[in-house]
Amino acid sequence: MRTLKRLFLFLLSLLVILALISFLLPQKQHIERSTSIAASTGDVYSYISNPKSFHQWSPWAKLDPAMQYQFTGPESGEGTGMRWQSQQANVGNGSWVITRAEENQSIEMAMDFDDQGTATSFFRLQPAGDTTKITWGFDTDAGMNPVMRWFGLLMDSMVGNEYEKGLATLKKMIEGKQAPA
Repeated sequence: MRTLKRLFLFLLSLLVILALISFLLPQKQHIERSTSIAASTGDVYSYISNPKSFHQWSPWAKLDPAMQYQFTGPESGEGTGMRWQSQQANVGNGSWVITRAEENQSIEMAMDFDDQGTATSFFRLQPAGDTTKITWGFDTDAGMNPVMRWFGLLMDSMVGNEYEKGLATLKKMIEGKQAPA
């Protein structure tokens, strides 16, 4: 019985220490990845501003080809959005809506991952000669949630890797002149 009590106190102490350490971890996470695409900013913008073409190059669409989509708002630009539902735990359910759009320059989206929290995602386009540099970014705030702060340590490698895959697919599609949906 005494050993069990010591084990319990040890585990409780460990939990308290991990919780206290979590408040020293970053509250906000920022991730971004970039690539250059041999196309005009207008060509690239047509893919990223229309949610109906998003699944053509999204890395998450490849993880769950049976994912369900629902589109809201106008065809593209501010106010357009998408809701997705997936049976895959690594894809989940959620929605996004474009909150700011500067044609051929940038897009900002408010993201809602249902019970997983919210975030902001963005695309920035910069012309560079015959190419366009596209930057895909993600910002989130873990607040005072100690679990989310620990999870934030893994965010760059998890989301960043998926962003790299998505940008590579987008580049291949655009440079191969496949028209967006």
